[in-house]
Amino acid sequence: MLQIAKTAARPNGRGRALLLASMAMVALAAPAQAKPTFITFDVQGASSTDPTAINSTNVVTGSASGFDGFVRAADGTITTFDVPNANGTFPQSINDDGTITGWYFDSSYQQHGFVRSPDGTITAIDHGSSGTVAVSLNTRGFIAGTYTCGTAACGYSLSPGGKYRNFAVSGSAYTSPSAINARREVAGYYLDGNYQQHGFLRAADGTITGFDVSGAMDTDPGSLNAKGVTTGTYVDNAYNIHGFLRASDGTITEFDAPNATFGTFPSSINTKGAIAGSYDIQNEMLGFFRAPNGRFRTVLVKGSTGTTVNAINDARVGTGYYLDSSSNAHGFLWMP
Repeated sequence: MLQIAKTAARPNGRGRALLLASMAMVALAAPAQAKPTFITFDVQGASSTDPTAINSTNVVTGSASGFDGFVRAADGTITTFDVPNANGTFPQSINDDGTITGWYFDSSYQQHGFVRSPDGTITAIDHGSSGTVAVSLNTRGFIAGTYTCGTAACGYSLSPGGKYRNFAVSGSAYTSPSAINARREVAGYYLDGNYQQHGFLRAADGTITGFDVSGAMDTDPGSLNAKGVTTGTYVDNAYNIHGFLRASDGTITEFDAPNATFGTFPSSINTKGAIAGSYDIQNEMLGFFRAPNGRFRTVLVKGSTGTTVNAINDARVGTGYYLDSSSNAHGFLWMP
């Protein structure tokens, strides 16, 4: 069975609705800046709410209680959905017209991709014979994901017209896309013959460029913006996890959130180069926003035991989840 391999870079457990309309202040690393607010929300009746993606109109998608998908409109209206007969529906990406893609388990716990149109129609994505995952959707409706190819895993892109383009990094044992942008560039990671993890960027013409953070044991791109700029994590020789930013010219900048003790986990980058993510400090997860100039703002929901930011849009509105004292996850919107 094909497995999802992004949990280390995205500590949301990978997948995150009745509006509670609760307003609170965000703890900031830069007190001189204007204080943003956030809106918390929950899927009615769910034990956990885990937003994973947001579009330019502040529509959010994610998963609830680890099994049901949801979409939250900008006015706060929440609609839940499931792929028919699924044993878990996990939305991963939403574009500006409200189309959602992700993956689900069938009754035999086989993985399949899906795409949900704005009118609620759900179509399964099956490519290959034994496992398909869809992870990202661009503004034009192109989807990127992974499928089982023989004994390995390969990447694919899928056009709105249903045409697949398969690809794999030459000599790799595993090729795993994580994001596709409007230019149909795809970012992700691959495993070499020694199962060492490296990043890659695939151009629309099929050219694949591999890359590594200097000295890294593993390089894991997690997000790609419209300008071809990538962010993600890397692991150093001491097994510490750090963030990186790879510019469109290939220049790589390494970074850590202030006072991070275990790891820095970038999860999303917008067109302007602002990055959202989370970091660990003394075993507590805090969210962050990193401005294009490198300045950090720490996000901590008041009264929570941990805050994770999963996505950011071009208006710098972010979404993610926080944990209460019982470790239940609740969704939030961060409003700058």
